[in-house]
Amino acid sequence: MKGQVSLEFLLLIGVFFSCLLIILPIINFSVGQIMNTNDILLAKQISQIIETEDDLFSFIGNDSSKEFEFIPTKKITLKTTGNSFEVFTDQKSFAIELNDKQETKETEFTTKFFVSITKENDKTKISFFS
Repeated sequence: MKGQVSLEFLLLIGVFFSCLLIILPIINFSVGQIMNTNDILLAKQISQIIETEDDLFSFIGNDSSKEFEFIPTKKITLKTTGNSFEVFTDQKSFAIELNDKQETKETEFTTKFFVSITKENDKTKISFFS
């Protein structure tokens, strides 16, 4: 009798781990998709904020500044080239036209970072840093 109970217990444990082997990859894939979607939404939000603030700063006086804080789930990349501001994720990119030309190197962020908008000498400048 004790041998049969032990065998049934082992069988139940085997079934449990088999189900776990089937379910874990599905959960892992879903979590990865959620994280990617979160970064895509954050990238879109960043581009919309910068576009709005860049338009606003064209009317504001010199020595004005504003800073924004963002926290990506995985990775966000920012770059400005000429009049273009670009935000990248692994799956998607967003680009907006800026009022003033500027150049910054492409910068990747995997942890909290800041985007700063300042107006000096009638030019709006966008910078980003950790």
